[in-house]
Amino acid sequence: MRPSHPRSEHWLESCRRYMMNTLSVAADKRDDAIVDGRPVREWITTENVHPDFTLENHGIVYPVYMWASMVNLAQSAGYFIQAGAEPPRAAFHHVRDVYEVYKQLQGWEGLPAYINGSDKFLHLQVVDILVHSFFAQVLGDAEAAHLEEVELDILERMQARFADGRLYPEQEVGPWSRVNNLSIVLGNSYLLHYLLQNPVQPVSRDVFEARIRGVRVYPDGKFVLHRTPDSLVSFAWSKPHRIMGLAVPREGNWLVTPNPRGFVGTLLEEGSKDEGPMRINSLDVQTGTDEFTVKMVVERCAGKVEHAWMFASRPGGVVIMSETLTAKLPVTLTQADTGTMGIGRELDRETITLLAARSRSETVGPMIDGDDVLLPFPENHLLVDKRFIYAWKGTGSVAYLKHNRPTRVSGAPGGYGHLEDLLFVRHLAKPTRFAGGEIIASGRLEVDLTP
Repeated sequence: MRPSHPRSEHWLESCRRYMMNTLSVAADKRDDAIVDGRPVREWITTENVHPDFTLENHGIVYPVYMWASMVNLAQSAGYFIQAGAEPPRAAFHHVRDVYEVYKQLQGWEGLPAYINGSDKFLHLQVVDILVHSFFAQVLGDAEAAHLEEVELDILERMQARFADGRLYPEQEVGPWSRVNNLSIVLGNSYLLHYLLQNPVQPVSRDVFEARIRGVRVYPDGKFVLHRTPDSLVSFAWSKPHRIMGLAVPREGNWLVTPNPRGFVGTLLEEGSKDEGPMRINSLDVQTGTDEFTVKMVVERCAGKVEHAWMFASRPGGVVIMSETLTAKLPVTLTQADTGTMGIGRELDRETITLLAARSRSETVGPMIDGDDVLLPFPENHLLVDKRFIYAWKGTGSVAYLKHNRPTRVSGAPGGYGHLEDLLFVRHLAKPTRFAGGEIIASGRLEVDLTP
């Protein structure tokens, strides 16, 4: 970039080394392939990515940092292109491998599914557009060109919510300002198009979705993913504090939030404010071309409770969870909720409608000052915003918790961010003592994502 500077070669060497180690895997340390003049193994000092090209940060498998890493590589390569120079080959090290996983996780409205939850703002749409622009313009990837179009469409829809064209509600913009970051990303995307003008034609939505359809298991990231034409379902067991399921109807990334207690719920022992990590006693994952089943037995409440479940994603967008909670030792529980789903709001709307089996309807509006509100649905059959059916048979009953303050996330003013209500099966109305061997709760939940 500045070839006459006395430290130019040192800077270029450091740049290549950082690029090579951004998406490094264990096998790189044995790789003799030559990149930028030396074997891969001589560049590598780290293992940043799992062998299946999933990536962890913040203690979870986190797609946010898949795109963050790829954005850094794309920006760095872009600076070479802007200067009329050839980017180092190091800029492309494993980026195609990670991007392929990233594509599999793509939602319908931009950004990937957070299969292991998120401690960031949920709606970071468009911040990853430089990744798609890089693959489309530099590498001629027609699927990436399609994903660019998806991002630009959601950008316009987000801006249309506000008269001044802003992207985010005031309470969702952190002190580091997502808008500033986004302007940099969009600027770099524009420059790639301006300089390269690659006429790559995007694939159609149908072609892309057909290609990523089906079931995939990520053994190192420890999750299974099922894509159908109308649903995205996953189950993750990567961390004892983040064992969770996620079930999203088509174009439902704004309605269903990736709650970190997804489907497994929350158990609180008397005297505890938070539930500790689970311990996995057994795990069995079975997959077919269009379905998967996860059978697990875990210890909860420091081994005092055994939770056994079968979580299955079936063809046609149906999710089934059958479960039994058993007290292994005497225990007093103050809370026992399972089948948990996080509920946000559709883009452009601040209300959702909950329709019970006997035509009882509740409209849940925006946040208001006041306490949270618990809405019981003893009918145990609920149509949520005409998007999916939530039906329970067993002990306990369905309930909906309307939160009246935003969920805490990193970076927002006061530590707050997105709205997230909770839909779940409530097994206890008051603190209850259970003897060793006693059944706490059991039943079968069915979620139909294509009602």
